[in-house]
Amino acid sequence: MPYPQISSDQRQAIARSVEAVIQQAARDADLVGQFLLSHGYQPTGGRGDAPNQAAQPSPAMNGASMLLLNLAAALRIARWERQSIKSRLPETLPDSTVALKATLAATNAAPDDRAAPRPALHQQVFTIWLKHFSRQGSQQLGTDVLMNPADVNPDALLDTLADLLWQHRHLTNTSEDIT
Repeated sequence: MPYPQISSDQRQAIARSVEAVIQQAARDADLVGQFLLSHGYQPTGGRGDAPNQAAQPSPAMNGASMLLLNLAAALRIARWERQSIKSRLPETLPDSTVALKATLAATNAAPDDRAAPRPALHQQVFTIWLKHFSRQGSQQLGTDVLMNPADVNPDALLDTLADLLWQHRHLTNTSEDIT
């Protein structure tokens, strides 16, 4: 079965989406690093494995990956709470303190007791980000931009946007004499 052809516009949209996910992951990694440093954790220098070595991750590495992903998700929830965004999302997320405590408790559990809840916190937060946030907001504005808050009337939002554009039309239109 032949693969369907994608247009140049579709290819660019895919590339922008992948780039946004990578940038969000880097932003989360910085946030987790700052959190860990602020709590006294220090880097140990790494293992020194060659980057091209393909090794199966150990259960300890899988656990560490899950900890870091869920820690990033809990910190992102905390950021949304500080920005008063979380309450405007249609999905229910745990409070950041509950999410953080659950993440840390799972780390201290015995390996057999580490069954991750489904969906895992990081998957839930990522899905919410994909559904409700601008992909470029973090990069272009340095903040999360909620695109479809649950409590906003779309007609009222468009009216407000039209008013804003009309009031500031002179900033971009220099050919027209506007008084």
